[in-house]
Amino acid sequence: MANRRAGRQTTDNLGTTMRSYPILTVALGIGLTVAACSSDDEPAATTIPTTQSGTVTDDSGTGGSSGQVDGGTNAGPAVAETQKLKAQMLTSFWENDTTVFQYGFARNNGDGYGYTSGRVGFTTATGDSYQVVQCYDLAFKGAGNLMKKYEPALKALYDKMIQSGSTQPNIGTIDAVGNYTADWTATANSPTLGPAFKECQDERVDLTYWAPTLPIMKKWGLTSALTRASLYDSTVVHGEANVNDLIEQANSDTGNGAQKSPAAPLSEAAESAWLQAFHIHRVALLDSSGAWKPAIARGANYEQMRRDGNFDLSKKIVTSANANSVFPGKGYPSNGYQACVINPDGSVSGEAQCTAPISD
Repeated sequence: MANRRAGRQTTDNLGTTMRSYPILTVALGIGLTVAACSSDDEPAATTIPTTQSGTVTDDSGTGGSSGQVDGGTNAGPAVAETQKLKAQMLTSFWENDTTVFQYGFARNNGDGYGYTSGRVGFTTATGDSYQVVQCYDLAFKGAGNLMKKYEPALKALYDKMIQSGSTQPNIGTIDAVGNYTADWTATANSPTLGPAFKECQDERVDLTYWAPTLPIMKKWGLTSALTRASLYDSTVVHGEANVNDLIEQANSDTGNGAQKSPAAPLSEAAESAWLQAFHIHRVALLDSSGAWKPAIARGANYEQMRRDGNFDLSKKIVTSANANSVFPGKGYPSNGYQACVINPDGSVSGEAQCTAPISD
């Protein structure tokens, strides 16, 4: 099955289409730990503990039953790791039709984002590919670094993007250096080169997409693992600016038109209502773009999980919801993803593609 990799973009104040790319070089006041990732040739996470708490925890692995993001320590680090892993496995599935992180994926999708590579689709046009390669060049000290030669060309594209405020789809300067996609794949799949390269991908995912969701959760009194998973996936696809717009719309729909942070965490019922509003607007946003419409089912799946009451991600997660069924009468397409099941313990069942080591 062909993947439904969504173009990830936002609109800046000048109307220029570009992917939002926050650069996080300062401490966020939270621990940034690398996720327990699956290898490229094994099904993802089959032995992690079952979730016990309905609340999301901070990234240091502490959290508890108080309902607060940074609550007590009753839940323990296993809960945080399990919730985080399931959230990131879901996004991997939406991106590559497999829950196994695709570190070696690399190709030109012809979508204006240059080369798209790695476990969440880092792109040469938006700069996150450059930051992965830069990290790797600093981390790997051995011989045979295949990616180092691309760093100057990637940096030039990145600098131009920052200066112009526009994505840089040109790949000519990269092609002049070598076979970028082949070298990316070879690096990820190499027993010698791969470990540091995968760690750099994990680090970039955490810094750019996962960690920024925690301050959002705290600001708006949100506590559930499902909400954080939905915010994370939305940030990967739509960029920070569009996610902020979705948050503002959800706030307004749930009685917070003044956009004021609550004095205390929302109740589960209030957060559920907020998340429903967020999903309604997100699915409409997915439907508004030709690049995003093929992936509209991913938005519907998070709403189905909310309706199932799977706020702590401890129930089975089934990936076969579609927007037309979840939001009938809206004229949304009925296309969906294959039926994969992420079980309570983090193991995956369903069609063979669900745990395929390499996406199609």
